[in-house]
Amino acid sequence: MIEKDGKFYVTIYTGELTQREMTKCMARLKVAFPSLPKEFYGLLGNRMMEKGFTDDKMRDAINYVIDNCKYPVPSIAEFLSFDKVVKLYSYQEVSVLVTKHEASFDDFEKREVDGKVYRVLKSDLK
Repeated sequence: MIEKDGKFYVTIYTGELTQREMTKCMARLKVAFPSLPKEFYGLLGNRMMEKGFTDDKMRDAINYVIDNCKYPVPSIAEFLSFDKVVKLYSYQEVSVLVTKHEASFDDFEKREVDGKVYRVLKSDLK
């Protein structure tokens, strides 16, 4: 769970980071950014493992940086800061939206995170 500006979010990624997928993704990175030193790939892979990346998150992060890197070479932070998250709503937040006719309770699905029940927009789960 991630807290940002008093709101809570959770990543959409689940699973594990496998050596096989890491090898494939690092090979793609070498093609996209051939001037990066070889030590870059080991450090990036280690940081991704320590940050709990999954195969899908790593692949998406690398694709994002390949598509959006503004300088000749990317920084490790560009990869590590990538995530896709969905907002977690408290019952009170959902009640306010429903009262304002901005949503209905049917628009949300319950999810338990760290022992606490939140609501997530069904449209965000797609």
